[in-house]
Amino acid sequence: RRVRGVYQHLQAYLEALIGEGVAAGQFTTALPAAEMAAIIVATHDGMLLQWLRREKELDGEHLVRAMRTSVLGGLGVTSQARDEAPKPAARRKVRVA
Repeated sequence: RRVRGVYQHLQAYLEALIGEGVAAGQFTTALPAAEMAAIIVATHDGMLLQWLRREKELDGEHLVRAMRTSVLGGLGVTSQARDEAPKPAARRKVRVA
């Protein structure tokens, strides 16, 4: 149940974040936010599994960069927009119900 709650929270958070990006004209409108959020979560999970299974062969930092590039590209974010985006001040804590 707890894991399900974490994933539901993550899905909702990503949907809202993507919706904000679409509304601001920063992300593509080609796919609904719910599907894009699901793809991001699935990609993240798959990346973590690959890293776990092949940690001696794969560089975690490179995996994260590759995922970020793929996800942002899928959202329609240009490299210029990525460069101009404000950097996050601090990590937000996710509260699990």
